[in-house]
Amino acid sequence: MAHEIDNQKGFAGFASFKQTAWHGLGTVLEERMSIADALKFGGLDFEVQKSPNVHRFPDATEQVSKDSFFTYRTDTNCVLGDKLGKGYTVMQNNVALDLVDELVNKQSMTIETVGSLCDGAKVFVTLKNETPIDLGSNDITEQYLVLLNGHDGNTAISAYFTNVRVVCQNT
Repeated sequence: MAHEIDNQKGFAGFASFKQTAWHGLGTVLEERMSIADALKFGGLDFEVQKSPNVHRFPDATEQVSKDSFFTYRTDTNCVLGDKLGKGYTVMQNNVALDLVDELVNKQSMTIETVGSLCDGAKVFVTLKNETPIDLGSNDITEQYLVLLNGHDGNTAISAYFTNVRVVCQNT
């Protein structure tokens, strides 16, 4: 599964607007998505918690770490990251992606794709600018804004522009 689409909830954690992705997974929606739709149909509507790592010694004693933590999904108890420091802060998907509705409503953007990758360790939303770059002579380039939120301690909340419609880990 090179695409790394999450299947923790028993369905592919991916949704797209009007166009099926190359992998053929997820839900294709004919109506424009709100962030609430994206969270639901893209499988991003889960909560993440951070807990201290517990160290077990050969004599069966345990020690709870004060400096080493892990993150996990509360709906599946799937560990997402296990080498986190005490300063790591969990940013829930609904909070991290809250500005999407404002971009859709005020900036002429459409939610094109949304997905959960690596069991939920990374989530993304791809927004399409409704005005492409037109260089003339039928040379049209679409513009996308990708928002990424990570729960593994390796992926920071990020936003970047691209001309690629992101649909999975490969893109």
